[in-house]
Amino acid sequence: MKAIVVEDEPWMLKRFRMECDGVAGLDLISSFQSPLDALRFARTHRIELAFLDVEMPEMNGFELAGKLRALWPEIIVVFISAHDKYMEKALRTGVANYYITKPYDSDDIRAAVDEARTLLNRMRKRE
Repeated sequence: MKAIVVEDEPWMLKRFRMECDGVAGLDLISSFQSPLDALRFARTHRIELAFLDVEMPEMNGFELAGKLRALWPEIIVVFISAHDKYMEKALRTGVANYYITKPYDSDDIRAAVDEARTLLNRMRKRE
């Protein structure tokens, strides 16, 4: 799955990329500290999966998820946050398909990718 990650903290972004190594089926095509840079990239690159921090400057994860879905309606959104206070709203409203809380490891990312693959396959079968 072609994926991006958007995380404003440089050390967390680096850690996420490291944890993605060896996750089968995950093609992390780019990573961003800026939601605006991620949105510019998404306008010209097909993205199937987006890992988004929730609390970011410029634009929060909820706003970015909406803009990414406007570009790519089938995109699977996974929120990554140190706070589980956003989880209920994100899942209830359908803004996010999956939620990972910090700290996380490669098993958490693998589980999110597996869930994303299942959701994407279901959406494609409906077409």
